[in-house]
Amino acid sequence: MSLHWFFALPLLAVGFLTIGQKPIKCKHQNPKAVPSYKVGWHDYNVEGPKTLFLAVSVRPRHFSKDEMVALAHRLNQDFCHEQRLNAALLDDYKAARAFSPTNERQWFYAHWRGQYLLDRDSGKEEITFSTAANKPRDEVRLNLSSRGEK
Repeated sequence: MSLHWFFALPLLAVGFLTIGQKPIKCKHQNPKAVPSYKVGWHDYNVEGPKTLFLAVSVRPRHFSKDEMVALAHRLNQDFCHEQRLNAALLDDYKAARAFSPTNERQWFYAHWRGQYLLDRDSGKEEITFSTAANKPRDEVRLNLSSRGEK
């Protein structure tokens, strides 16, 4: 799934996603070095392989390589029952909560800083993000697949 496709998701949300299903979070020990996050919005797709979509907020200071890698590993562990996970990474909780279709598109886009993708079937795991709000959302691109980081 491309990042551009994911961002078009709010426009397709009415016919594309299920409503009311809640993901099950896994229990595990949280390392202290992992940035905290809040899920502002979540849903599953209706068509194709079941995928959990999340809009996650993280404080702006945590958009660094080490902390984003730690966040990716935590999301992987927290949602261990999900075969596919697609998480938009935002630097504002209000924006994460407003992830569903909105008329305030420019306001929402200003807080979208990256994306985390996980597909356990294919072994694909990657995260892309910007280290600052004024930089491209794919400024840093990391392959976290079992083959190693790149």
